[in-house]
Amino acid sequence: MLKINDTLNVYGRITSLEDSILQINNTIEIELSRINAVYRERSLLQFISKGALVGGLTYFVLTGFNRSLNREYPILPASDIAISAGVMGGAMILSSFKYKQYHLGEKWQLKILDFSF
Repeated sequence: MLKINDTLNVYGRITSLEDSILQINNTIEIELSRINAVYRERSLLQFISKGALVGGLTYFVLTGFNRSLNREYPILPASDIAISAGVMGGAMILSSFKYKQYHLGEKWQLKILDFSF
């Protein structure tokens, strides 16, 4: 994802690179000087977040099912609800860190390297 002039976010795959222009999805041409920020996906955090969400839900369902089979009451004690809610809440918090933002300026610069011969 690219942020252009603080108003427009562009998503897609870079399909063409030229000297000072890049093309996204064969439709949008953008000059490098117009790009203010580049967002990069954090795939490991996404994987952990999805796994924690599924794990918290699975813990909740399996614990309730097991206690109902064994005729234990209460079927869902407060401690089990707190554990599964905590794990799923942590997953939701991690999902908010899906992208890392690189502001272009002195520290980060966007350049196209031409490796064609």
